[in-house]
Amino acid sequence: MKGRLKAIDHTFEKVSVGATENILMAAALAEGVSILRNAALEPEIGDLGQLLQAMGAQIEGLRTGTLTVTGVARLHGCEHADSSPGPIPGSASRNSVSLP
Repeated sequence: MKGRLKAIDHTFEKVSVGATENILMAAALAEGVSILRNAALEPEIGDLGQLLQAMGAQIEGLRTGTLTVTGVARLHGCEHADSSPGPIPGSASRNSVSLP
């Protein structure tokens, strides 16, 4: 597969935190504008979105059921304090990111 992922217009059949997180991360680097409908509203989604924004992602609609993500060619490093403890104690580190 050559090139970048392509943007999508997607409606989640069921609200899913894990699915929203994964597609949000992919959409941040996809070519074009992705629309994610019926996205999860849990605090960790908003926190992940803020992390991605701090890294250069263009995301609108955080903390709503519809996310609009304009993909960027590259993300950069940042400092970010996880403000959402998540459902599993000690899971705050799952948003740690390392870029070359």
